[in-house]
Amino acid sequence: MSKFINSVKLGDVLTILFFMALVTLLFIKLINLPTGEFLEIETNNESTIFNLEHDIQKKFSGPLGLTEIIIHNKKARIKESPCNKKYCIHHGWINKINETIVCIPNEIRISIIGKNKPYDSTNY
Repeated sequence: MSKFINSVKLGDVLTILFFMALVTLLFIKLINLPTGEFLEIETNNESTIFNLEHDIQKKFSGPLGLTEIIIHNKKARIKESPCNKKYCIHHGWINKINETIVCIPNEIRISIIGKNKPYDSTNY
């Protein structure tokens, strides 16, 4: 252990501290995403938008059956779904812009969106 400590130079310590600070700043930046205003639900190639201000409990039909979606306290989640693994249910609550829950077997997607749709890229 003392061999390792003796071989560490000041530049090594500064590099490690720089990258630790960078990772911390990026983590804080990503954790503070803005909260969304609307929930977009897409099923059967149809899109429905709900305001997160209103508490709603609604069921949507998919190929496997009904999926229950809840909006409560400006957050949304999938409460019940007929899929096998139930990953969509275990995902929990979402409320930040661009957060998405997908139930692939039942072909339902819910996403938090803002007033303006952000695009990852623009095509011409």
